[in-house]
Parts: sequence; structure tokens; C-alpha cells
Amino acid sequence: MKKKMAVLSAVLMGVTLLSGCGKGAYSTRLPDYSEYVTLGSYENLEYVPRSVEVTDEDVQYELDNFVDGLSTEKEVTDRGAQVGDSINIDYVGTVDGVEFEGGSTGGEGTNFVLGESGYIDNFDDQLVGMKPGDTKDVKVTFPDPYEPDPDMSGKAAVFATTMNSITETETPELTDKLVADNTDCDTIEAYKEKIRADLLADAEEEAEEAATDSLLSAAVANATFSAYPEKEIKGLIEDTIASMKEEAAAYEIDYATYIMFFFGQSSEEEFEEYLADSAKQYIEQRMVACEIAKKENIVVSDEDIKAYVDSLVEEYELDSANDVYESYTDADLEYMILVDKIGELLKKTAIEVASTEESTDTEEAGGADEEDTAAEDSEDTTEEAGDDTTEN
Repeated sequence: MKKKMAVLSAVLMGVTLLSGCGKGAYSTRLPDYSEYVTLGSYENLEYVPRSVEVTDEDVQYELDNFVDGLSTEKEVTDRGAQVGDSINIDYVGTVDGVEFEGGSTGGEGTNFVLGESGYIDNFDDQLVGMKPGDTKDVKVTFPDPYEPDPDMSGKAAVFATTMNSITETETPELTDKLVADNTDCDTIEAYKEKIRADLLADAEEEAEEAATDSLLSAAVANATFSAYPEKEIKGLIEDTIASMKEEAAAYEIDYATYIMFFFGQSSEEEFEEYLADSAKQYIEQRMVACEIAKKENIVVSDEDIKAYVDSLVEEYELDSANDVYESYTDADLEYMILVDKIGELLKKTAIEVASTEESTDTEEAGGADEEDTAAEDSEDTTEEAGDDTTEN
């Protein structure tokens, strides 16, 4: 659910939030947090507007992705492997003639792009020219030190390798016909204009969401918290951990490795502390948002929720509203809409400035966008985490 879901913490993504059953006149779904928080000023808040710009390079990147997405794979049998080919190999690794743990594919084969495996030393280079069915002893030396397995540091190894298959990618030529056959546009230029318009709309939406997040963060900083709904925070943490363990199992890697590669946490205890801090920050924002809504009589109706869900179904080409409700409850969706409405309220009196101390600190820390990118790229990172000991 892309950017509109960004109000949910990147750490708590995919977790059904515990929302309680508030009885305030403003909602039947969002909880009453008045015993925990006293609002401060939320008018005339300063924020740094995000620039909205789409470059020719941005458009070309999307155009290249379009062409790459239409590429086809062709099995190669009449030549040796070349850098850039997708290959499948089997190997058995030995040191001083003895097989070592994690050094074999177990006869199941492994796929990678030749030249991009990340395997140690010059492993890939020695596969160039091998044809399907060829075998070869690939000789390499482990780095010293070798952090994944210090016992292997500096050791010479031999990988008895079999080339199972070679596949090359055939990328079509970008033409008006290719565009017309695969998009709603008739020409390359028309498609580039559409790409630019779509990117601009996305950039404007992201700028609006960044402004809302900045203003709501400022309102949180001005609020006073006397206590926290500990049961809700505990539930968020427990549900997040359960979700992370399920994802780790789906990737067939152990939980400790998962949290190390996804979040850089060296232990489960350290990860729980990290989650506790993230959950507290999320709850602070949620409490302030709900109390502003109550004070300003901001209401999210069932019709608002239906319209919002319908827009998500259309925007992301989902099969039905059920695809949304598989991950989010009415209360979750209400909060997302509520944040948008509160953002509009805060912007009415907000003051645009060139910079603020808070925004400068955020930029130095990397900002929220880098967290989003890390989440979107996490699947690639997980694949790296699951590779064997031949990798660097």
C-alpha cells in the first residue's frame, strides 16, 4: 500500500494495530487518549516544504524499466557462458580435499547472473566460457579475515563445479510500436509525457505527506505525555515480532539473521528495545492525532473509509476491497484517513520556512525516505542473507 500507508511506522509495517474501542462522539473506532496526553500548540507550526521536481533522468529511468520489464529469457546451448548471462550451477567445495559445511549446493543447483554473484575471489571469472554440462575445478582463496566464518579465513578452496544451464536476456528495442502494444500511449514521446505526469503526481503526494508528517511531529513535540497505554504498546511489539518471525520463516532464514540484515540489530533483546522505542513514537503520534480530532470534531465516516478503500483498489489494481481488509481493519484505515484530515487542518495555519533545526537533523540522519527504501529493498537484502559461505 505504498505512500499512503507511510503513517504506519516502517518498523511496524504489515502489523494489524491494536486500536481499542473509543466511545468519544468523534469516533466509534479510535480510542480516547485524554488520560495520557495534554495537547500543546498545533497552530502556526513551521515546516520545510519538500521540493517537487521530475528530471529527464527520472523519466529515462522509468522508461528503461519499462523496456527491461518486456525482456525475455532464452536458453543457450551453443556457446559458453558470458558475463551477464543467468546461469545455474552445482558445486561442492573442499579445503585440503575435505568438504566443508555450507560449501555445497547439495545437488539442487543455484541461480545467479554471471559477474554479479558476489562469490569470493575470482569465482565468477573462472566460469566464463563453460558450456552446459561442462565441469571444472574452480580454485579460490577465502579473504583474510573472513567474517562469516573466521575458521575459513585465508584458506585455499576448490569448488568442483558443473554448469547446468545458461540463459540470456533478450531486451526489445524501444519503438512506438512497442509502446503502443504495451501501454495506453501511441508513441514514445506520449509515453514519456505520461511518465513525467505520473512521477510529478507521486512527488506532489509525497510532498504533502512529508508536510503532514513534519507538522504532526511538531504537534507531538509540543504535547505533554503523562503516561502511555502500555497494553497497546506491548501488543504492537508482540504482533511485530510475530510478523517478523513469520517473514523470516518464509525466507527460510533464522530470526536472528533476519533482524540483523533487516534492522541491523545484533540480538533479539536489542531488537525488542528498538521496537519499544519505535512503538512509543508511533503511539505518541497516534495519541496526539486522536486528541486533535476530538477537539476539532474531525470525523471519519464509513463513507470516507469506503471511498478510501475503493481508491486503493483502483490505484494499485487490486482484485477487490478484500485485498485491503486482509491487512487492515476499519480502525487502521480510519487512522490513515484521520492523519490526512489533520494534515489539512495543520497546513491551514502552518508557516513554510527554508529550514528548521529539526529538519536539518532529519536530513543528517537520513530521513524517513531512506527507511522506506530500505523496506522496499529488503527482499534483495534477505536473498543476500540466505546465500552460502562462498559469498563475500
